[in-house]
Amino acid sequence: MKLALRCNASLHIVLLILISSLLAGCGGGGASTTPPPNPGPTVTLASSASTITAGQSATLTWTSTNATTVSIDNSIGSVATSGSVSVSPTQTTTYIITVSGAGGSAMARTTITVQSVNGAPTVTMSAAPATITAGQSSTLTWTSTNATSASIDNSIGNVATAGSVSVPPAQTTTYTITVTGTGGSAHAQATVTVQPVSTPPTVTMSANPTTIASGQSSTLTVSATNATGVVITDNIDSNTYTLPATGGTQSVQPTQTTTYTATATGSGGQTATANVTITVGTRNINNSINHVIFMLQENRTFDSYFGMLNPYRVAHSRTVSGDGNTYNVDGIDDKLTIISNQDDENDPPFPLFKLKSTCIDDDSSAWLQSFGN
Repeated sequence: MKLALRCNASLHIVLLILISSLLAGCGGGGASTTPPPNPGPTVTLASSASTITAGQSATLTWTSTNATTVSIDNSIGSVATSGSVSVSPTQTTTYIITVSGAGGSAMARTTITVQSVNGAPTVTMSAAPATITAGQSSTLTWTSTNATSASIDNSIGNVATAGSVSVPPAQTTTYTITVTGTGGSAHAQATVTVQPVSTPPTVTMSANPTTIASGQSSTLTVSATNATGVVITDNIDSNTYTLPATGGTQSVQPTQTTTYTATATGSGGQTATANVTITVGTRNINNSINHVIFMLQENRTFDSYFGMLNPYRVAHSRTVSGDGNTYNVDGIDDKLTIISNQDDENDPPFPLFKLKSTCIDDDSSAWLQSFGN
């Protein structure tokens, strides 16, 4: 009896354990103690351009989840779990991003195709202005084709494949630009000539005479220093007269009052000017007479040549002389009848002919007969 009871108790214990296990497996009121698995990481990778030309750049952009470490190959290395980076591949390249986390790892990839530049590079460069004075600046301007990089010597360094830069050389300098591309390299040069600061030019000008009558001439005299050239212009029709660098003389014949300007130009581009005005007035006959010649011939008197000078002056409105006074000569009146003495009012005039009649027949030209008349 005691043995039977002992067996029944063991059986009961086994049955109880078996029933508990079955109930737990069927969800019959028991809670699981196994922890849930960690989720695996995810990642995406994209490029801003799938195709570029050699020398250009593209941007890689990525996002990830459940990741603790992120890295990109092709020498980029560890990066943030999300972000972007600029790349400049020289040939077609596939970039692979790898992420890791508690739930494992994941990868993504993108390919950038690099196209070669066709043809050999070319480049041109110019300087403006090409000639400067010490202390001034010039601008270098260049353009290129098929180039991926460019540099200029004389401490300028790397530059864009097209652009401009200001340079202030202290002396005459030749600048060389070098461009390179997949097709080779090319060069171009531009020279900036630097002139020393020069002494400004000076110029003076005079006219002789300064007042003339229309049709007359005047002489301009110009003197210049530190000049490379001298030019005279007028204010009427822009006529120009070129003189030596030191100046000289120039005859002019203006028809109206004219202002002349002499411009002297120096080696550094500086200029200096001088002006003079020539006044053109009404022609004065007294100024145009240089000589008065009296001509007397045998058996002729003053009255024979100049007896009618007074009526002539009246007829041509020339009774007043250049000094403002009126002068008359001892001559014949306008009726050819009276010879008068203008200088002596007490000396009465006398008839032109001794005879009362103005008609003389058979008059002799012999000396005695003529003298007797």
